[in-house]
Amino acid sequence: MTYEFANFYGNKELISSLERALKHGKTSHAYIITGASGLGKSRLALTFAKALLCENSSESGLICGSCSPCKVTESGNHPDIIFVQSDKQIGVDLIREITKDINVLPYGSRKIIIIDRADTMTVQAQNALLKTLEEPPKYAVILALADNINFLPTVLSRCVALNLRPLTPSQMKAYGADDLYTGHAMGNIGYLKKLLEDEIFTGLKDFVPDFLIKINTRTLDDIFESYKILEEHRDYIEEILDFMTVFLRDCTIAKENLSSFVFQKSKLNEINLYIKNTTTKALLKRLDIIDFTKTALGQNANFQLTMELMLLKLRSV
Repeated sequence: MTYEFANFYGNKELISSLERALKHGKTSHAYIITGASGLGKSRLALTFAKALLCENSSESGLICGSCSPCKVTESGNHPDIIFVQSDKQIGVDLIREITKDINVLPYGSRKIIIIDRADTMTVQAQNALLKTLEEPPKYAVILALADNINFLPTVLSRCVALNLRPLTPSQMKAYGADDLYTGHAMGNIGYLKKLLEDEIFTGLKDFVPDFLIKINTRTLDDIFESYKILEEHRDYIEEILDFMTVFLRDCTIAKENLSSFVFQKSKLNEINLYIKNTTTKALLKRLDIIDFTKTALGQNANFQLTMELMLLKLRSV
């Protein structure tokens, strides 16, 4: 992966402000980069770190890509970039270790500390970090990555907040994916990349319409056999339910003679077959059933009972 601001999708205003700060030497000693998983927090942090270490970025605000620090950063081995990760909640002991690293002089002009999942820091850990934020070494820059702004007001007041926002539909389409994928990813470029690269996910878009059509023609005994199919795809049940939502949404629109607004235009044959002997009211009820199922699973309901109940309800509407 090449870390360049020009390769960063979306959030152009945020990127432009960082480039201006670099060009005019107005960068801060601490940033909190927030946004949902998949929006590019780590990529932005490493791109910014590369720019801070670049020997030529101060003149143009751009990353040259050819100086020694740039090349070492691309290799993932720059000694002045410290990436802090923890599978557990970040406690005070880990922050104290970070503080020690910060106070060791860098090999070059800067030292960048990137703290992943920084919003999991305990209150004690945040207070320990606050001491460094109040009196940071001139060469140090702290980049805290977080899904949420879950920080003490005193910490927030000493950091520049960079909030990554989901991409717009037009920006997602510019990435080269069709409406089905961009609609499913909901502005999350990282998730979109995952979907495009996942062969199993790609197969689900064909599996779901066929599965829903067969439910309507099966006996009660067959319904319980259908559960076994969902059990086999349990790891992808969230995606399956989302695809069911998209398919039923398209069916509802097609039933109202608005096929030009259908996401899955390649599935119009299946859509027309599914809506042939049903009503708009029934389709809307099925959408409610899927929504209820998602909520139940989110509340840790029994998987088998929830799936069987969903199948029975879908067949009975």
